[in-house]
Amino acid sequence: MSSPEQGLTLIELLVVIALVAAITAIGIPSYQSILRDNRTAAEANALVGDLAFARSEAIKRGVNVTLCPAQQQGTDYQCLNRGTDWQGGWAVLVGNPNAAASAPLRIQNSFQSAFGSADVFKSNIDPAVVTFDRYGITTNSQTIALRNTGGAQAPCLVISQTGRVRSATMAESAAINSDNCKPQS
Repeated sequence: MSSPEQGLTLIELLVVIALVAAITAIGIPSYQSILRDNRTAAEANALVGDLAFARSEAIKRGVNVTLCPAQQQGTDYQCLNRGTDWQGGWAVLVGNPNAAASAPLRIQNSFQSAFGSADVFKSNIDPAVVTFDRYGITTNSQTIALRNTGGAQAPCLVISQTGRVRSATMAESAAINSDNCKPQS
């Protein structure tokens, strides 16, 4: 008796390769969208965490604490007056943000690898500075949006004058303001 041949025919192998290619072609764009959304959420959460930290330090220390886009000067940091741009990173500083550089309480470096050339990480206030007083209150309310070109909804943060930070979403094409930053439904 002869035993049947074992193995794959060329046609069976080509069918399997075609199926793997089709599944990969369908899955990769979805995976890229998930990565982009998770990256953007992580960036928003980093800013929310630093806002909460700055507010709690202001209350704990009984002094003004500022979170602002900042640049390093030697071993110290100073707030930048670069308009509404946050995507270069930020620092949490004690005292007057316009004074000479001071040692930061916390630093967030830029998200260079995360942001593409068309991404937006901006505030509706110029300059983009959040200062909490010893009671945890800010001098002005503002909205910060984190946008990327691939999604219909963008995460946004609304900082009220009482110091409360609210996370929400807004349409990718909407103007950056608290009216357009609505809780997710």
